[in-house]
Amino acid sequence: MSHPLRLDRLRDFVGHLSELLDTSSDEASILDQGGRLLQRLVSHDDWLPEDFARPDPQRYQQYLLHADARQRFSVVSFVWGPGQSTPVHDHRVWGLIGMLRGAEYSQGFARAEDGRLSPEGAAVRLEPGQVEAVSPRIGDIHRVSNAYDDRASISIHVYGANIGAVRRAVFLEDGSEKPFISGYSNPYLPISGTCPKRTLRNEPTPQPCLQRDPPSPARPAGGGADRCPRGSALRRGTSAVRRQHPAVQAGAGDPCAGAAQRYRRHPLRRRRRAGRDRRRTPARTRLQRRGAARGGPGRLARGRR
Repeated sequence: MSHPLRLDRLRDFVGHLSELLDTSSDEASILDQGGRLLQRLVSHDDWLPEDFARPDPQRYQQYLLHADARQRFSVVSFVWGPGQSTPVHDHRVWGLIGMLRGAEYSQGFARAEDGRLSPEGAAVRLEPGQVEAVSPRIGDIHRVSNAYDDRASISIHVYGANIGAVRRAVFLEDGSEKPFISGYSNPYLPISGTCPKRTLRNEPTPQPCLQRDPPSPARPAGGGADRCPRGSALRRGTSAVRRQHPAVQAGAGDPCAGAAQRYRRHPLRRRRRAGRDRRRTPARTRLQRRGAARGGPGRLARGRR
């Protein structure tokens, strides 16, 4: 028997951290008190939805759990597949790393006199319930890896900004920097169920955020529960896009097929489409067509006689 998810733990953590940032701007205090709040959160493994705990065989995943409305902090679930690791990178903001499931190694790096990066001390192994802090003040460059080669690990990261939108850097062997913006891997947020804006990973073919509500098992037809969401991009999407809808993947049919057809056939849309076509047609062609419809050469052709 599965127990209900304790999402209230995540809500409480977000609320308490918001209160902390309202009352203090001292980084040392934030890392100390925020670390205790995060330790309390990761000491329980009964609140993270399965959609934010899925590993990927190709690379580690960064699932946004919460982004502060004032961009003061973000909470991210990092899911490490067996043997996966990050490149050497920085953050540019303070951060807290709490281990929820499995274990991971965090290896710090320091810049030598010749500009190259070298490991600083031994790698730190994080076990469930343990928390580590990073920041430009105390050490910000590191590499993180899954401690296991045969199973996934999950850590919860908290950063002092919307980390998926921060311009950061990975470091090459010669110490040179390669800028990057990480983005996120998830199509919706666990608390609000809304789509994160401009948070998809910067890849050639990112996964689109298609719906306003989190995926759920398809409900039986007739109750209206599987209707195409109002305002959804699925109404305007192609059949290939709509096939990603959870109801379609569950074999319950395409709830947006009729809505998409009505959308394309709507009189206003036909009128707008006709207006676009008219604007794209050169004036010479339009005048020639008008003359042909009237049985004559058209005003443009008559003027050249």
